[in-house]
Amino acid sequence: MATSLDITFRLYLRGDNLVPAHVSCALGLEPTGAQQKGLPFNSRNPTRLAKFGVWSFARDAMAEQYHLVNFLHDIEAAVQRAGCQLLDVEGVEEAWVDVYMLQTAGALDDLSDCELQIGLPEINMLKALDLHIDVTFGVVGE
Repeated sequence: MATSLDITFRLYLRGDNLVPAHVSCALGLEPTGAQQKGLPFNSRNPTRLAKFGVWSFARDAMAEQYHLVNFLHDIEAAVQRAGCQLLDVEGVEEAWVDVYMLQTAGALDDLSDCELQIGLPEINMLKALDLHIDVTFGVVGE
């Protein structure tokens, strides 16, 4: 099995009173994932209710040859449409970007180095958007 690397950029917005439809309307973006506090969030188990509201927007960096700076430009455009910072959107209490990197290999010997560089332009954009960044690494082998 060949080694593969998948990278996903995801914006997370979270809040107890977050209503996904309101966030989508304010930002002019459709979420790739959403849940509203007190409502079912798992179609396989409709009795499980969400404990908080979440709205997320993701892009697959590898499939689209998409870079972090492009993702941050998309968020910046949404903030401009909303006319306010993400934390000022009704119901949003937390906002952050997650960079998820998953490496898959047939054997642990097949794993290679994985590098993420966050340059000054990206750091300045994160600061202007009042976002912190989480980086999540995953490794899957047989």
